[in-house]
Amino acid sequence: MKQKLNFSALIIIIFFGFFVAGCAALKEKSAESTEQMLSAAGFTVKPADTPEKLAHLKSLTQEKVVQYEKDGKIYYIYANSYEKCLYIGNVKAYNEYKKLKHQKQVSEENAENARDELMAENEEVDSTAAMDWGLWAPYEY
Repeated sequence: MKQKLNFSALIIIIFFGFFVAGCAALKEKSAESTEQMLSAAGFTVKPADTPEKLAHLKSLTQEKVVQYEKDGKIYYIYANSYEKCLYIGNVKAYNEYKKLKHQKQVSEENAENARDELMAENEEVDSTAAMDWGLWAPYEY
């Protein structure tokens, strides 16, 4: 009984490990995509190349665009302490980022719709592939 319990616990731990690894990979991919869009939108990348900068970077909201004000001007900041960099953009760059993000979302939705349509077409093809035509002979079409 104890051995069975240990085996069940091992299976749960392995499953949890795969789940966490999968989530981390998705998060990393999402951050990479966001950072590519921020760069394309005109955000400046600043490396955290000193211990002080890295400590400050870690204190900021991570992997989310946040608005800050400095000397009466609005700036947008995206911190990624894992990659040790800070993205800084002005209102123009932020508006361009929002535009790119929207275009990406529409593109992904279109791709998902196209995939769903293709899958529906393939389901129709697959259902006829399983047809036993010999049972229905003779037939005409």
